[in-house]
Amino acid sequence: MLVLLTLLATLTMTVPATASPPFILSWGSIGTEPGQFRGPNGIAVDASGNIYVTDSGNQRIQKFTNNGEFLAQWGSSGLADGHFTSPLGIAIDPSTDRERHAGKH
Repeated sequence: MLVLLTLLATLTMTVPATASPPFILSWGSIGTEPGQFRGPNGIAVDASGNIYVTDSGNQRIQKFTNNGEFLAQWGSSGLADGHFTSPLGIAIDPSTDRERHAGKH
């Protein structure tokens, strides 16, 4: 089964409730390598248009350009600083452009 991260127009425009948002872009597959996912859950976009995705199955956060190009990843399984246990959600603080995440701790 192929897992695709799909970015819909609703991130950048308003679509009437009766209309389906147009398809824009997708990327990713199942796996553990950079740009691959094992349970993408949360998504956020920063002021520069970079996209952050919580990848619960890989216990990490991945960062991409708005065209889906992999930029960075961080996190691993555990309870110490910099570790995650099933990160679920993410938000970007507009005053600092830093990410905030939610998951099991």
